[in-house]
Amino acid sequence: MRKDGLLEFTESLLGTENGGSPHSYKEILFPADSGLVQHGLHIWPRRNHMLMALANLDGSMTGTLYMDKDGEESFATINDDETATKFFEKYYPEVISLVGGIEKARSQMLNNPSGLLGTVRTTKWNYKGRIVLIGDAAHAIVPFFGQGMNCGFEDVLQLLIVLEKYRCKGGSIGTIKTIVNGEETIESEGSLNQMSTEDAASWATAFEEFNNARKANGDAIAQLAVENFHEMRDRVADRTFLLQKRVENRIEKAMSHKFRSGYAMVCYGGSGVGEVTYHNALELSRVQNEILGSLIKDLAAELEALPGDSDWSSHLDDYASRVSLEDAEKLIDEKVVPLHEKYGIDLSTVAA
Repeated sequence: MRKDGLLEFTESLLGTENGGSPHSYKEILFPADSGLVQHGLHIWPRRNHMLMALANLDGSMTGTLYMDKDGEESFATINDDETATKFFEKYYPEVISLVGGIEKARSQMLNNPSGLLGTVRTTKWNYKGRIVLIGDAAHAIVPFFGQGMNCGFEDVLQLLIVLEKYRCKGGSIGTIKTIVNGEETIESEGSLNQMSTEDAASWATAFEEFNNARKANGDAIAQLAVENFHEMRDRVADRTFLLQKRVENRIEKAMSHKFRSGYAMVCYGGSGVGEVTYHNALELSRVQNEILGSLIKDLAAELEALPGDSDWSSHLDDYASRVSLEDAEKLIDEKVVPLHEKYGIDLSTVAA
């Protein structure tokens, strides 16, 4: 399609979003007797790299280490027993016993295969009524929101809706002989299956409406997934970020009818009834994060000023309780509720 000038697409590897080095990943097995709690996501954030672990049905956990493919501290330079041992002892000492000892840790680090993750974006998902892209063909994304399959299912649902809406019928549109500046020269097949002009137009209308309905959501979840990776890798150990999350949770519990976290909207919302789509969740999250930032600005400065050896994490709830819910609601009514009205959003459809 790009060869014929019908669309453009981009491919970007994880880690290169801001000009950085591509990230690779390696899986590291935590055995069933590791002692890790099964019902939860485990993250060891280290800003330039991170290890995370998710439960398997047999009681084991699959850990995944994400870090630079090449560079001074990367998979390329951790290439023998000495460098692997030093890496785990420096950054993940608590993980060594969980995976069964240093020998198993470094063996997996050195011998397990590495992979790459990336995002594919296209300028358009259809060409007239002839071709339509759905699923990963249209929006291959990184897995850090767990929404790739769900986004594909939403594509299928929307496609079925528009095909039924415009009563699209099967048959042959005809063979394209040439495409010049987007204009086709058609050779009719002259068969009994040849579509009428009206039937062919219904497919073009349906595919165009599908593209307009879904592309913004595909682009949004692609962006959200990359942002969630950086949030997990860089920010989950950050004082200001953790304070903001506590305040976000407090506001959400107090007024869930007009404020839901970005995570809740992405994972428990959906297109259709309620219109808590990926695109709308992204738009709301941008505004809500600005509000949260303004609410915690002074408190965050105070929290950041605490000594590094202080038990600052035990004070997060106290700091969060000092945020005025009345001030928060005024800002939400001023900046967030109008977006609900603009996009037709009903937060009551977001699962608790």
